[in-house]
Amino acid sequence: MSRLLVAGGGILAALLVLAAVTLLVATARWDRATAALRDAMRSGSRAPAGLVAIDSTSAPPVVRRYLERAIPPGATPVGAATLVQEGQFQMGKGEAGWRRFHATHHVRAYPPGFLWDASIAMAPMVPVRVRDGYMDGRGMMKGALAAVVVVVDAEPTPALAEGALYRYLAEAAWIPTRLLPGDGLAWAAVDDSTARATLRDGSVEVDVQFGFDADADITSIFVPERGR
Repeated sequence: MSRLLVAGGGILAALLVLAAVTLLVATARWDRATAALRDAMRSGSRAPAGLVAIDSTSAPPVVRRYLERAIPPGATPVGAATLVQEGQFQMGKGEAGWRRFHATHHVRAYPPGFLWDASIAMAPMVPVRVRDGYMDGRGMMKGALAAVVVVVDAEPTPALAEGALYRYLAEAAWIPTRLLPGDGLAWAAVDDSTARATLRDGSVEVDVQFGFDADADITSIFVPERGR
């Protein structure tokens, strides 16, 4: 019996080692693929030369006030940025559906592009890796359990590209110079505290409605028709 227990323990240990090695290899492969996409996106980055100029005729008054508050004098347009995020991601209904996540978000301002690489905790030592993005007119979405078992790998359809560009525009406040009129972006007033931004990238065009408070800070971002 003791020999059987020892043998069983040895098999279990070997399986655990195999699982750990598989996870490490899959994680490294996932990270290499993400880095390759990030580098490809950065290689196509361009930003307008010179200092930021806020045209008083190309944006509604509330948008001009926002841009004047958000962009310091003497700033140059941001070409690219990287943000690190920590928070909770809703994977299901109710409180039990929330899961902690860590993500790195790479943004290219000109032309539009982003790459969101997240690790969402589903169980101890078993994260879900998610890669979401938009680049060169194409959307991307891939998810894999522990970076091994692929659970979603979306086809780059026009609907996916549109949905990804919606996300890009809705999150553009992280790099406020991208909300300057021009380079495919136009503003139109809805009322004194609301304006609609339209962004066109090639054949993909989206509209996002921004709400502002009395200080011209963004307080709401609304997309009525973004696909699931």
